[in-house]
Amino acid sequence: MKIHLLRRESVTPIALYIARRDEQPDSFDRQLEFGIVLLYREREYRSMYGSDWLVRDVRPAASPDSPFQPYDLTPEAADHLGALIDRVRTLDAPPSPDDLFGLKRSALDGLRRTLRPVKAHAFGWLVASRLHADLVEHAEAATAAARAGELGETQLAGALLDPIGNRTALDAFEERMRRRALGARSAVEGAAFTRYLTTEGAFCEQERAAALAGFDESRVPAELRPLMPLARHVGVGDDVCRGWFIRKLSVRDRRAAKALIAEHGAAIDAWLATRDQPYEGEAAAFFWLREAGEEL
Repeated sequence: MKIHLLRRESVTPIALYIARRDEQPDSFDRQLEFGIVLLYREREYRSMYGSDWLVRDVRPAASPDSPFQPYDLTPEAADHLGALIDRVRTLDAPPSPDDLFGLKRSALDGLRRTLRPVKAHAFGWLVASRLHADLVEHAEAATAAARAGELGETQLAGALLDPIGNRTALDAFEERMRRRALGARSAVEGAAFTRYLTTEGAFCEQERAAALAGFDESRVPAELRPLMPLARHVGVGDDVCRGWFIRKLSVRDRRAAKALIAEHGAAIDAWLATRDQPYEGEAAAFFWLREAGEEL
Protein backbone atom coordinates (compact mmCIF):
# COMPACT_ATOMS: atom_id res chain seq x y z
CA MET A 1 0.00 0.00 0.00
CA LYS A 2 1.36 3.42 -0.91
CA ILE A 3 1.78 5.96 1.84
CA HIS A 4 1.68 9.74 1.86
CA LEU A 5 5.19 11.01 2.54
CA LEU A 6 4.53 14.08 4.63
CA ARG A 7 6.70 17.00 3.58
CA ARG A 8 6.23 20.75 3.72
CA GLU A 9 5.36 20.64 0.02
CA SER A 10 2.83 17.83 0.45
CA VAL A 11 0.65 19.39 3.16
CA THR A 12 -2.98 19.70 2.04
CA PRO A 13 -3.40 23.13 0.37
CA ILE A 14 -6.67 23.80 2.13
CA ALA A 15 -7.18 27.18 0.42
CA LEU A 16 -7.63 25.28 -2.85
CA TYR A 17 -10.45 23.23 -1.35
CA ILE A 18 -12.08 26.26 0.24
CA ALA A 19 -12.17 27.81 -3.24
CA ARG A 20 -13.61 24.62 -4.74
CA ARG A 21 -16.31 24.49 -2.06
CA ASP A 22 -17.18 28.15 -2.56
CA GLU A 23 -17.43 27.66 -6.34
CA GLN A 24 -20.29 25.20 -5.82
CA PRO A 25 -21.72 25.82 -2.34
CA ASP A 26 -24.81 23.72 -3.04
CA SER A 27 -22.81 20.67 -4.17
CA PHE A 28 -22.82 17.79 -1.70
CA ASP A 29 -19.70 16.34 -3.32
CA ARG A 30 -17.74 19.58 -2.88
CA GLN A 31 -18.85 20.03 0.71
CA LEU A 32 -18.00 16.43 1.57
CA GLU A 33 -14.65 16.77 -0.18
CA PHE A 34 -13.84 19.81 1.93
CA GLY A 35 -14.84 18.12 5.19
CA ILE A 36 -12.74 15.05 4.42
CA VAL A 37 -9.57 16.88 3.38
CA LEU A 38 -9.91 19.23 6.37
CA LEU A 39 -9.99 16.27 8.75
CA TYR A 40 -7.06 14.75 6.89
CA ARG A 41 -5.12 18.02 7.18
CA GLU A 42 -5.50 17.85 10.96
CA ARG A 43 -4.04 14.34 10.80
CA GLU A 44 -1.09 15.77 8.85
CA TYR A 45 -0.59 18.49 11.45
CA ARG A 46 -0.49 16.07 14.34
CA SER A 47 1.84 13.75 12.45
CA MET A 48 4.24 16.59 11.65
CA TYR A 49 4.39 18.13 15.13
CA GLY A 50 3.23 15.47 17.59
CA SER A 51 6.69 14.19 18.45
CA ASP A 52 7.91 17.75 19.09
CA TRP A 53 5.14 18.25 21.63
CA LEU A 54 5.58 14.96 23.44
CA VAL A 55 9.31 14.28 23.14
CA ARG A 56 10.97 17.68 22.74
CA ASP A 57 8.52 19.59 24.95
CA VAL A 58 7.75 22.12 22.21
CA ARG A 59 4.53 24.00 22.89
CA PRO A 60 1.81 23.87 20.20
CA ALA A 61 1.64 27.22 18.44
CA ALA A 62 1.24 28.80 15.03
CA SER A 63 4.42 29.77 13.22
CA PRO A 64 5.01 32.32 10.45
CA ASP A 65 7.05 29.82 8.44
CA SER A 66 4.68 26.89 8.99
CA PRO A 67 3.64 24.96 5.85
CA PHE A 68 0.09 25.18 7.25
CA GLN A 69 -0.07 28.95 6.81
CA PRO A 70 -2.27 30.89 6.21
CA TYR A 71 -4.63 28.41 7.89
CA ASP A 72 -2.40 27.49 10.81
CA LEU A 73 -3.17 26.46 14.37
CA THR A 74 -5.57 28.89 16.06
CA PRO A 75 -4.76 30.29 19.54
CA GLU A 76 -7.76 28.41 20.96
CA ALA A 77 -6.56 25.15 19.44
CA ALA A 78 -3.03 25.76 20.77
CA ASP A 79 -4.46 26.16 24.28
CA HIS A 80 -6.58 23.03 23.83
CA LEU A 81 -3.64 20.93 22.69
CA GLY A 82 -1.42 22.33 25.43
CA ALA A 83 -3.98 21.38 28.06
CA LEU A 84 -4.23 17.86 26.66
CA ILE A 85 -0.45 17.50 26.70
CA ASP A 86 -0.19 18.83 30.24
CA ARG A 87 -3.22 16.80 31.37
CA VAL A 88 -4.45 19.77 33.39
CA ARG A 89 -8.10 19.53 32.41
CA THR A 90 -10.21 19.42 35.57
CA LEU A 91 -13.33 17.34 36.00
CA ASP A 92 -15.60 20.41 36.08
CA ALA A 93 -13.97 22.16 33.09
CA PRO A 94 -16.18 22.27 30.00
CA PRO A 95 -14.81 20.29 27.05
CA SER A 96 -13.02 22.30 24.39
CA PRO A 97 -13.67 21.97 20.66
CA ASP A 98 -11.11 19.98 18.70
CA ASP A 99 -10.75 22.36 15.75
CA LEU A 100 -7.11 23.02 14.90
CA PHE A 101 -7.61 25.53 12.10
CA GLY A 102 -10.94 27.09 13.04
CA LEU A 103 -12.59 25.76 9.87
CA LYS A 104 -14.83 22.98 11.14
CA ARG A 105 -17.90 25.13 11.72
CA SER A 106 -17.96 26.28 8.11
CA ALA A 107 -17.24 22.72 6.95
CA LEU A 108 -20.11 21.37 9.00
CA ASP A 109 -22.56 24.11 8.02
CA GLY A 110 -21.84 23.58 4.34
CA LEU A 111 -22.11 19.81 4.57
CA ARG A 112 -25.33 19.86 6.58
CA ARG A 113 -26.92 22.22 4.06
CA THR A 114 -26.41 19.69 1.26
CA LEU A 115 -26.98 16.41 3.09
CA ARG A 116 -30.06 14.42 2.17
CA PRO A 117 -31.54 11.24 3.75
CA VAL A 118 -30.41 9.06 0.84
CA LYS A 119 -28.04 6.10 0.75
CA ALA A 120 -25.53 7.94 -1.45
CA HIS A 121 -25.06 10.45 1.38
CA ALA A 122 -24.54 7.87 4.15
CA PHE A 123 -20.82 8.50 4.52
CA GLY A 124 -21.48 12.24 4.51
CA TRP A 125 -23.65 11.78 7.60
CA LEU A 126 -20.75 9.97 9.28
CA VAL A 127 -18.43 12.87 8.49
CA ALA A 128 -21.04 15.31 9.82
CA SER A 129 -21.25 13.25 13.01
CA ARG A 130 -17.48 13.44 13.41
CA LEU A 131 -17.47 17.21 12.88
CA HIS A 132 -20.30 17.69 15.39
CA ALA A 133 -18.40 15.59 17.95
CA ASP A 134 -15.22 17.58 17.43
CA LEU A 135 -17.20 20.77 18.03
CA VAL A 136 -18.58 19.28 21.26
CA GLU A 137 -22.11 18.93 19.90
CA HIS A 138 -22.77 15.43 21.10
CA ALA A 139 -26.55 15.30 20.65
CA GLU A 140 -26.21 16.46 17.05
CA ALA A 141 -23.34 14.00 16.51
CA ALA A 142 -25.54 11.14 17.73
CA THR A 143 -28.41 12.20 15.46
CA ALA A 144 -26.14 12.35 12.40
CA ALA A 145 -24.59 8.96 13.23
CA ALA A 146 -28.03 7.41 13.67
CA ARG A 147 -29.07 8.75 10.26
CA ALA A 148 -25.95 7.18 8.73
CA GLY A 149 -26.92 3.88 10.34
CA GLU A 150 -30.42 4.09 8.89
CA LEU A 151 -28.83 4.57 5.45
CA GLY A 152 -26.66 1.46 5.69
CA GLU A 153 -23.53 2.51 7.63
CA THR A 154 -24.62 0.41 10.60
CA GLN A 155 -21.23 -0.68 11.95
CA LEU A 156 -19.48 2.67 11.69
CA ALA A 157 -22.50 4.56 12.97
CA GLY A 158 -22.60 2.27 16.00
CA ALA A 159 -18.92 2.95 16.66
CA LEU A 160 -19.44 6.72 16.54
CA LEU A 161 -22.45 6.43 18.85
CA ASP A 162 -20.60 4.20 21.32
CA PRO A 163 -16.80 4.54 20.88
CA ILE A 164 -15.92 2.46 23.95
CA GLY A 165 -15.13 -1.05 22.82
CA ASN A 166 -15.39 -0.17 19.14
CA ARG A 167 -11.76 0.71 18.44
CA THR A 168 -11.59 -1.60 15.43
CA ALA A 169 -14.61 0.02 13.79
CA LEU A 170 -13.29 3.50 14.56
CA ASP A 171 -9.96 2.58 12.98
CA ALA A 172 -11.87 1.39 9.92
CA PHE A 173 -13.62 4.76 9.74
CA GLU A 174 -10.30 6.61 9.96
CA GLU A 175 -8.87 4.42 7.19
CA ARG A 176 -11.84 5.14 4.94
CA MET A 177 -11.39 8.84 5.65
CA ARG A 178 -7.69 8.58 4.79
CA ARG A 179 -8.31 6.75 1.53
CA ARG A 180 -11.02 9.16 0.45
CA ALA A 181 -8.81 12.13 1.26
CA LEU A 182 -5.95 10.68 -0.75
CA GLY A 183 -8.32 9.98 -3.63
CA ALA A 184 -9.70 13.52 -3.56
CA ARG A 185 -6.24 15.07 -3.42
CA SER A 186 -4.98 12.87 -6.23
CA ALA A 187 -7.90 13.84 -8.46
CA VAL A 188 -7.69 17.56 -7.70
CA GLU A 189 -3.95 18.16 -7.35
CA GLY A 190 -2.58 15.54 -9.74
CA ALA A 191 1.17 14.95 -9.87
CA ALA A 192 1.87 17.81 -7.46
CA PHE A 193 0.51 15.46 -4.79
CA THR A 194 0.72 11.94 -6.20
CA ARG A 195 4.51 12.15 -6.38
CA TYR A 196 4.35 11.85 -2.59
CA LEU A 197 2.22 8.70 -2.73
CA THR A 198 4.89 6.03 -2.68
CA THR A 199 7.19 4.17 -0.36
CA GLU A 200 9.87 6.28 1.29
CA GLY A 201 12.63 4.32 -0.43
CA ALA A 202 11.14 4.68 -3.91
CA PHE A 203 10.50 8.39 -3.40
CA CYS A 204 14.05 9.02 -2.19
CA GLU A 205 15.54 7.04 -5.07
CA GLN A 206 13.57 9.21 -7.48
CA GLU A 207 14.68 12.40 -5.73
CA ARG A 208 18.31 11.31 -5.84
CA ALA A 209 18.15 10.32 -9.49
CA ALA A 210 16.66 13.68 -10.43
CA ALA A 211 19.28 15.58 -8.42
CA LEU A 212 22.15 13.63 -9.96
CA ALA A 213 20.91 13.93 -13.54
CA GLY A 214 23.33 16.82 -14.17
CA PHE A 215 26.27 15.28 -12.29
CA ASP A 216 29.40 15.77 -14.46
CA GLU A 217 32.41 13.88 -13.10
CA SER A 218 34.81 15.83 -15.33
CA ARG A 219 34.05 19.01 -13.37
CA VAL A 220 35.03 17.47 -10.03
CA PRO A 221 38.62 18.28 -8.98
CA ALA A 222 40.95 15.29 -9.07
CA GLU A 223 41.58 15.41 -5.32
CA LEU A 224 37.85 15.09 -4.63
CA ARG A 225 37.04 12.31 -7.08
CA PRO A 226 37.55 9.56 -4.48
CA LEU A 227 34.49 11.02 -2.73
CA MET A 228 32.23 10.85 -5.80
CA PRO A 229 30.62 7.47 -4.97
CA LEU A 230 29.77 8.77 -1.50
CA ALA A 231 28.50 12.10 -2.89
CA ARG A 232 26.27 10.19 -5.30
CA HIS A 233 24.95 8.07 -2.45
CA VAL A 234 24.19 10.55 0.34
CA GLY A 235 24.59 13.97 -1.31
CA VAL A 236 20.83 14.53 -1.43
CA GLY A 237 19.13 17.85 -0.71
CA ASP A 238 15.94 16.44 0.81
CA ASP A 239 16.71 16.22 4.53
CA VAL A 240 14.50 13.20 5.17
CA CYS A 241 15.85 11.31 2.17
CA ARG A 242 19.45 12.11 3.05
CA GLY A 243 18.79 10.66 6.48
CA TRP A 244 17.20 7.59 4.89
CA PHE A 245 20.29 6.93 2.74
CA ILE A 246 22.59 7.48 5.70
CA ARG A 247 20.66 4.90 7.72
CA LYS A 248 21.23 2.39 4.94
CA LEU A 249 24.97 2.54 5.59
CA SER A 250 26.49 0.13 8.08
CA VAL A 251 27.97 1.57 11.26
CA ARG A 252 31.45 0.84 9.95
CA ASP A 253 30.73 2.59 6.64
CA ARG A 254 29.28 5.60 8.43
CA ARG A 255 32.43 6.03 10.49
CA ALA A 256 34.62 5.72 7.40
CA ALA A 257 32.45 8.18 5.47
CA LYS A 258 32.49 10.72 8.28
CA ALA A 259 36.29 10.57 8.49
CA LEU A 260 36.68 10.85 4.70
CA ILE A 261 34.39 13.88 4.47
CA ALA A 262 36.15 15.60 7.38
CA GLU A 263 39.55 14.92 5.79
CA HIS A 264 38.47 16.65 2.55
CA GLY A 265 36.18 19.26 4.10
CA ALA A 266 38.42 22.25 3.44
CA ALA A 267 39.01 21.18 -0.17
CA ILE A 268 35.27 20.74 -0.76
CA ASP A 269 34.54 24.20 0.65
CA ALA A 270 37.28 25.80 -1.43
CA TRP A 271 35.97 24.20 -4.62
CA LEU A 272 32.35 25.12 -3.89
CA ALA A 273 33.44 28.73 -3.37
CA THR A 274 34.35 28.80 -7.07
CA ARG A 275 30.95 27.51 -8.21
CA ASP A 276 27.85 29.58 -8.92
CA GLN A 277 24.86 29.32 -6.61
CA PRO A 278 22.37 27.80 -6.40
CA TYR A 279 24.48 24.69 -6.70
CA GLU A 280 23.48 22.10 -9.27
CA GLY A 281 24.64 18.67 -10.34
CA GLU A 282 27.98 17.62 -8.88
CA ALA A 283 28.37 20.85 -6.87
CA ALA A 284 24.99 20.30 -5.18
CA ALA A 285 25.88 16.70 -4.41
CA PHE A 286 29.12 17.75 -2.70
CA PHE A 287 27.39 20.58 -0.85
CA TRP A 288 24.91 18.12 0.62
CA LEU A 289 27.71 15.63 1.21
CA ARG A 290 29.21 18.19 3.58
CA GLU A 291 25.85 18.37 5.35
CA ALA A 292 25.78 14.57 5.56
CA GLY A 293 29.21 14.69 7.19
CA GLU A 294 27.61 16.56 10.10
CA GLU A 295 24.79 14.00 10.32
CA LEU A 296 26.80 10.80 10.11
